[in-house]
Amino acid sequence: MPMRRIRTTILLVLLFVIFPGLVTTGSAQAPGEQFFEQTGHLVSGPFLAYYQGLEDPLLLLGYPITDRYFDPFTGREVQYFQKGRLELVDTPAGQAVRQAPLGELLYDPGTAAQEVPADSPACRHFAETGRSVCYSFWTFYQQYNGREVLGLPISNAEIREGRYVQYFENARLEWRPELPAGHRVVLTDLGRIYFDKVVGNQDLTRPSRPDYIPAASVEIKASAFVTQALIASGNMQTVQVIVQDQFLRPVAGAETTLEILYPDGTREVLPLPATDERGITEASFPVGSGPVRELVTLNAVVSYQGKESSAQTWFRLWW
Repeated sequence: MPMRRIRTTILLVLLFVIFPGLVTTGSAQAPGEQFFEQTGHLVSGPFLAYYQGLEDPLLLLGYPITDRYFDPFTGREVQYFQKGRLELVDTPAGQAVRQAPLGELLYDPGTAAQEVPADSPACRHFAETGRSVCYSFWTFYQQYNGREVLGLPISNAEIREGRYVQYFENARLEWRPELPAGHRVVLTDLGRIYFDKVVGNQDLTRPSRPDYIPAASVEIKASAFVTQALIASGNMQTVQVIVQDQFLRPVAGAETTLEILYPDGTREVLPLPATDERGITEASFPVGSGPVRELVTLNAVVSYQGKESSAQTWFRLWW
């Protein structure tokens, strides 16, 4: 065996023993790329670096709905995600990934919500656009590097489809009071909306791997609440169950069964209507008798497309 070949073989063996991760016979996913089974698309290179650099990528961009591709209309390499579009642009320092201004491209003035004084301590006024960001929207903006991710506000709070929203250069925020505390501000799926409305080429949304098998598409999470934490026997109690998927989006059509457990061991079972388009179902029932100050426990079991979730709440019997 030639000496050069012997040296090469010895070097490879040493590398394998000392650094086993450097020498492999194959990899399902190359470094610098990530395949998302949820949608069947690959994110790689500078797009992946930008995505992973976000505080919460799924909250701020969602899953990819296309692969990277050259867009002849913008003359740039782009990639669409559920909540936005990334594009590769030239800067004085070289190429960089930025968010596309989908908020600006889709914005039409809507019904203004009640104005908040620009000098309110709950708001931040942006002189560049003459708009203010207030309350939970401002908290969200600060927490998630809003100037970089969302851009400047291009509207004040507005009312759309019965809910508060606010448009920014790159995104739209929504206030969803039906969601659990801490999760009530979400981004609209502007990436999906713009792609369907303007691009419309569904070939670009096809999975990038021919052997792609979708992962279990929907995971559900239930939350339960009562309207009265203290209530007297014989009065009507109302329970509300909220069902969301893994992206905190409402799940319509979920079936719910409510179990009511009284302190004396009495048990009642109440079927609830299917969840509506907001992912909400509710029912009212007369409260049975029991010892004052004792707890009544409510267990909600939710099923949807073969998946199950449960939630628990309670109320206390009172005079």
